[in-house]
Amino acid sequence: MASRRGFEPLTPRLGIWCSIRLSYRDGVGDSSKLLHNAPMHGIFLRTLITMLGLFLATRIVPGVWIEGTINFILAAFLLGLVNAIVRPIAFLMTLPLTIVTLGLFLFVLNAAMFGLVAALLDDFAVAGFWSALFGAIIVSITSTLACWYIGPEGRYEILIERRR
Repeated sequence: MASRRGFEPLTPRLGIWCSIRLSYRDGVGDSSKLLHNAPMHGIFLRTLITMLGLFLATRIVPGVWIEGTINFILAAFLLGLVNAIVRPIAFLMTLPLTIVTLGLFLFVLNAAMFGLVAALLDDFAVAGFWSALFGAIIVSITSTLACWYIGPEGRYEILIERRR
């Protein structure tokens, strides 16, 4: 049984196809069913993902320290706000330097946003530039990996199609 674009066979003999999709599309044909979780706001789910990235950064990177669950929540929320408001302005201001360094300066910009959030919270400390850089990289990798499975509306969905 040949695989279709975007679908991998779970059991080729039974003809059951399954795929986790990144965004919402209409079902394929009459025999498809869309199964997804109950409505969940994207901002809440992405804050949880950022919290996971911050937790991993505190465990992996020496020099990144956050104490308390409330501070993880505040740090994740502030990191989202800083990346949505301050980072685009800083990106435009440093665009020539980013172009000259072929985009490598974006790592420095991410570390600066990570350090800015640490400066805004009392129980969030970053030891220096390298700790902020590696902490920002870990949060970015965690967010990227987790967001591969979440659609733009903050939901995941599984498409199951039975072929006979």
